Parts: sequence; C-alpha cells; structure tokens
Amino acid sequence: MSVRVHIPSALQALYRMQRIEEVEAHTVGEVATMLNERFPGIYDRLMEPDGSIRRYVNVFVEREDGRWPGRADTQVENGKHVWIVPNIAGGARP
Repeated sequence: MSVRVHIPSALQALYRMQRIEEVEAHTVGEVATMLNERFPGIYDRLMEPDGSIRRYVNVFVEREDGRWPGRADTQVENGKHVWIVPNIAGGARP
C-alpha cells in the first residue's frame, strides 16, 4: 500500500530526504517505521518509545489529523498523502 509522505524542510535537510517520500504502509506508525529503514534515526524523532506520535509532531492523513489520540494506528489507504508537520511555537510573553 503506497502512500506519499510530505516531509518538513528541517527533516529534509537533516536526513537528505526529498520533499515527498513514497513508502509502503498501512498506518501512521508504519510510515515512521518505513521511513526509518531508509533514514535511520528518524523514527525516534517522530515517535515515542511506547509507539505513540511525539507531542510536538503533527501528522495529517489527507486533511484529517492523524495524531490524536496520540496513537499511531491511524489507517492510511493506498495513494493517500501524509503530512508530517512540526509544531511551531513562539511569540512574546506578556
């Protein structure tokens, strides 16, 4: 089951990835596992040791939030797009 994974620029630079990587996966967790086979170490940046998605990583399957409730068992269908989006924080404290 092939899905297209949209990679944020920081990870592209760090792992020398393409903007879109294609992997064979059935769940969001499998996406991370398959990416890790090609780009060792990326799994630990995306996933917690218990297999849940790290809280500062947002994952969207098509336009739906694939992260909550934090488990990685969100299904991905053949031909779908998955976006990995890091949280962005900032601003000034009052």
